[in-house]
Amino acid sequence: MMQHSLLLWIVLLVGGVFGDEYVPVSVMEGDSVTLISNITKLQKNEGLNWYINDATIIAKIDEDTQRSSVEEKEENLKSRLELNESTGSLTIINISKNDSRDYKLQTTGKIKGNPKIFKVIVNGVPIVEKNGVKSVSVMKGDSVTLHTGVTQKDGVMWTFQNSDLTHNQTGDLTITNIGNRQSGNYDLEINTSRLSLRRTYLVVLIGEKPRVSVKKGESVFLSTGVKDIQTFDLMLWIFEGRTIAEINKRGNSIYDSRDGRLQMNDKSGSLIISNSASTDAGDYNLIINSSTQSLQRTISVTVSNLGVFPGAEAGIVVGLLVFLWCLQL
Repeated sequence: MMQHSLLLWIVLLVGGVFGDEYVPVSVMEGDSVTLISNITKLQKNEGLNWYINDATIIAKIDEDTQRSSVEEKEENLKSRLELNESTGSLTIINISKNDSRDYKLQTTGKIKGNPKIFKVIVNGVPIVEKNGVKSVSVMKGDSVTLHTGVTQKDGVMWTFQNSDLTHNQTGDLTITNIGNRQSGNYDLEINTSRLSLRRTYLVVLIGEKPRVSVKKGESVFLSTGVKDIQTFDLMLWIFEGRTIAEINKRGNSIYDSRDGRLQMNDKSGSLIISNSASTDAGDYNLIINSSTQSLQRTISVTVSNLGVFPGAEAGIVVGLLVFLWCLQL
């Protein structure tokens, strides 16, 4: 992996030495990204062409007439392209994995210079997406971190209900102890000298804080709510400060099988604890990480004795005391 990355940067460096400027751009499906031309305003006898894969013109501004046009014939892409008439910057709306390719900017006329090539890589997202909005399902009490995918915080702005939000040093946004007031659209805007990016996360509250109550000897089912773990990078189950199970891209591991009573679903990451005991009661912390988000959830498990649930035992005791009191009357 390091050899491939080193080779890529050698290619970029060599390209830069011989004239072409290479700009690596990594985005997520559904983003709207603007490839920045770094031109303040096109003047008379100045124009530019945008190419894909160094061959087909998809957009241009004529150096003589100053007229702008989108030339791409593929309707699916053409309808998602916007060309700024003043600067020549190119915007791709609701970008898809099929849009991963080289976008070459060639200036013409008085400002003709070396080409600038944007190497756009579109990463898939492990969450539900509709019309470019990334949906994140949470439960009450969850904490979630929404990732930007960039390494710097400069030029990063998060807003929620028209209010600016504070993010961490990488620009990622963490929302803790989620309730009704924290659900809704979170808008991300990133502006750098190379690109502008727009992204929206929709945080959807789907239920109350999860609690599981069983009778001693019954099975405990701890659901992740995930249909396919392969879309995530890492999943951890933690109990009393110790990791008891883990799933990552390489496989899964169970660190505390509880004498074979604990099993994990290979596809969803959910846990099943059979023949439950009082020692199985407590808080189980679930951590799920992906390129778009990191989620933390606590599931409280109660295991009742004598075939009754907590509260019922106290009721039985009170009932016996009342019965004995009545006998003494």
